[in-house]
Amino acid sequence: MKVRIVGLPKSALVRRFVDLPKLFDLLLRDRTFFPKVETLAQTDPFESGFMIRSRCKARNTKKLRGLAIDLSKYLPYPNFRCNDGDLREDFFDVIDKLKGVALQNCILDMEMRKFKQRIVCSCWYLGDEESDAMWKVYADRLGVALVSTVGRLASSLEGQYSNLITSYDPQEYLIAPVRYVGNSKLSRLPQFYKDHPWMLKRSAFRHEKEVRICHELPESAWARSELGSSIGVSAQKLVREIILSPFNSTWVNDSLHSAISVILERRRLNIRVRVSEHMRPPANINAPLLLLEIQNSLGTLGFSRKWRESVQRSKEQASRRR
Repeated sequence: MKVRIVGLPKSALVRRFVDLPKLFDLLLRDRTFFPKVETLAQTDPFESGFMIRSRCKARNTKKLRGLAIDLSKYLPYPNFRCNDGDLREDFFDVIDKLKGVALQNCILDMEMRKFKQRIVCSCWYLGDEESDAMWKVYADRLGVALVSTVGRLASSLEGQYSNLITSYDPQEYLIAPVRYVGNSKLSRLPQFYKDHPWMLKRSAFRHEKEVRICHELPESAWARSELGSSIGVSAQKLVREIILSPFNSTWVNDSLHSAISVILERRRLNIRVRVSEHMRPPANINAPLLLLEIQNSLGTLGFSRKWRESVQRSKEQASRRR
């Protein structure tokens, strides 16, 4: 297992906002789902969609045509009404006629198709504090936030796909922050992001502050996966804390806390579970009002006044008797 961390300290705090099925899959099976970039593109069509032209400038026409032949396996075969062999032959005929920028653009597009189909990513939020937007988008009520660190992400990876699918050894993983850009800034990108275009997103997604664990599926796993791949991890190493949604009522979070605690106990996982304080109101510093609120909650509001009135009446009666 090889894990490369780029641009992040191991101590950096990260969170993942997930629904309950993903949480239970992790806790019960020590697995987490890595969607393909192609799957992520369903919510952002620009996933691996930035054309970085400098990737092709150093290649001559012969090498580009050879690369196009190698990339033909990533053609969108379901979009055509012909068999695979005919489509591939027609594609080769078109490639033989392309030159210059047209050929480069074709290669760039085919490379993006390859990345979308072969690269899988687990996405995390980078930051010391919770995000209201991330809660509401990814884990509103029936979800939780998993708290970890970059170092934990790296140490937790175990890499198995399933009992049926094997992979090359060692597997390689990359952990790095997403870079948010516009088309005007592509020419000034650091070389790392030119080599890893699936780590680029539009500025409109900057609020996600995303860190990705990326992995290229081998041929055997890629051929069997449609939306992505479940990859083996150690839940104990990965998760430092589980935070319940701040938008749930008390009884819902009490029930979730009990259910999660049973799973943790049976699997002997030492992971803290607590309710988010994101929606807790500010502390009340008005002491008299706070006292009245306490009396009201105890059902004693008005008792002191009635008691004082009763004592006063008793004193007046005693005075008249004298």
